[in-house]
Amino acid sequence: MLRVPNYVAGSEGPLYALDATTGTVLWSTPGESTIFNQAPTVAGGRVFQMRTRSHVTAYDARTGGELWEQQYDTSASLTAAREKLFVAADPNIVALDQATGNVVWSARRDTFMAGAPAVADGLLFVPSGAGLKALDVETRTLVWTAPTYSIWSPAVANGVVYASNLSGEWDAFDARDGTELWSVTTVFGCGGSCANGTPAVANGILYLPGPDNFLRAYSVPSR
Repeated sequence: MLRVPNYVAGSEGPLYALDATTGTVLWSTPGESTIFNQAPTVAGGRVFQMRTRSHVTAYDARTGGELWEQQYDTSASLTAAREKLFVAADPNIVALDQATGNVVWSARRDTFMAGAPAVADGLLFVPSGAGLKALDVETRTLVWTAPTYSIWSPAVANGVVYASNLSGEWDAFDARDGTELWSVTTVFGCGGSCANGTPAVANGILYLPGPDNFLRAYSVPSR
């Protein structure tokens, strides 16, 4: 019987592969350094993990064997798409080849990033000091910039990008050209990490975490 694993990063250092049905540990990596706030990313038969000693490591998803390791200074989680692994290596966003760890391209972001970038329809959506940027996944060409400031992860669904601006406001942008479609302020008079979560979209519902102990749900039209 095929065992489908879940991958869990332990704060004490190891990365675990668990049987999704029983919770049995299928394999684990050595606890070389702690893991803090960085979730594992799975793609192409590999598991990618960021560690606090500023290393990105790729493991074989079946065996846990280490495939490659690269040194980058980031506190953000990783994003995998189009055979690339995107690393918020402040102050840049770096695209690595998933198989080898080699750099495919690097682009300037201009600000610290706490969340992971989002990918859809050949575009990479990255928060930056100059606004939310949409880059071509293959060429790193800047496609558009939207005037919102956040260090946290955006989300994209049905051709719309959702991002916070750190002041209690959430913005929705057309993924094709960055046009603002609408915005909503969940909490007034706050700043900094006021909207420090990642929005989620499922079954036509947008879920926004708030700093006031409330989770808010909004209906979103299909495009």
